Amino acid sequence: TLSVNPDLLRTVAAAFDIEIRGKGGASGLSYEVALGQILEHLAQGHSQPVPQTAPQPPQDDGAISAIKDQARTLAWLTGRMEALEQQVEKLQQERDEALHQVQQSGDSAQVEQLQQENHRLRQERDEADRKLQAFRQLLLGNGMQQEQQPVEEKPAQQLEPAIDDPSTLPPVDASEPPKPARKRIPEEDALGHIRRAVQAIINLNDQEGRAFDHKWYISFPVVQSLLRAYGLSANQKHVAAVFEEMKEDLERHHDKHQMGSRHNRKHPHIEKIKELVNLN
Repeated sequence: TLSVNPDLLRTVAAAFDIEIRGKGGASGLSYEVALGQILEHLAQGHSQPVPQTAPQPPQDDGAISAIKDQARTLAWLTGRMEALEQQVEKLQQERDEALHQVQQSGDSAQVEQLQQENHRLRQERDEADRKLQAFRQLLLGNGMQQEQQPVEEKPAQQLEPAIDDPSTLPPVDASEPPKPARKRIPEEDALGHIRRAVQAIINLNDQEGRAFDHKWYISFPVVQSLLRAYGLSANQKHVAAVFEEMKEDLERHHDKHQMGSRHNRKHPHIEKIKELVNLN
């Protein structure tokens, strides 16, 4: 194995007026082409004086043979270096493309994961709403059916025995004070109160700096508890109508604050909503 001294090669090339290309890509010949021309000059017996600052090139056959061996070695090394440079450049390009693809696939995977989580939360919310509606229908279904069905007017003679018969009346607890009869209000006014309560809770959640655990998911119990705290009608049918009317706005609001139907578990005392929202 022979080693080649680039400085010696440049010195010999300069003696024959041969310019070798530098690392920066300036004009000149490559190592391999320059060596070929030097060997051709030497084979023809041409020689030129070398500057005194550099060693004189050997003139004997042994020196020529050594330079030829060095030329072949240097040519092999030059070709190998160029191949390695091309391979390095190719690998760098492949690395950059791979990193870009990984980054894109990572972003897509994250977006897909968020979409799946959002879809799952929507399903949980819808399932919870269905269960809640079924539970309410189980508890209040008879009363709601009686409200929706038209009531047939009966003669006063048929009503009087039922009113006068004590056995038909529910038992009365003497320890409880009588509750005042709630005055019926027009349906549009009741709906307006419910809309105002819903908007008030939205404004509460949108307050700047409000912590996530201190926000409220807008549900039937929360809205009805707030309305009853102010002595307003909290009719189930009216609240459901307003929720259906504001369905898209409520979905956007809950998605904005990343709240699911189970969020209000953070508020075990739901009646505290009246301390945070003032409907007056």
